[in-house]
Amino acid sequence: MMYEEIDPTTLTKYEFKVIRGIYFLYRGEELVYIGQSKNITERLRAHGMDKEFDSYRYLEINGNVNLCKIESALIRKFRP
Repeated sequence: MMYEEIDPTTLTKYEFKVIRGIYFLYRGEELVYIGQSKNITERLRAHGMDKEFDSYRYLEINGNVNLCKIESALIRKFRP
């Protein structure tokens, strides 16, 4: 397919979703950082400037849950 043939209106549309929870940053297979945020997408953008990672995973947490307690427990458990 040539780029002249691309019609932007037919491309798959993705919308940013606000995700609240705990995120895990990886460099290769190594877990290098665990953090928490009320908006993981925005937080990852900020980390892109000061952390070295090439992938991430996250645990979405909704409701009235203390993210700091969960983050602290996970950092103690996995020690990134």
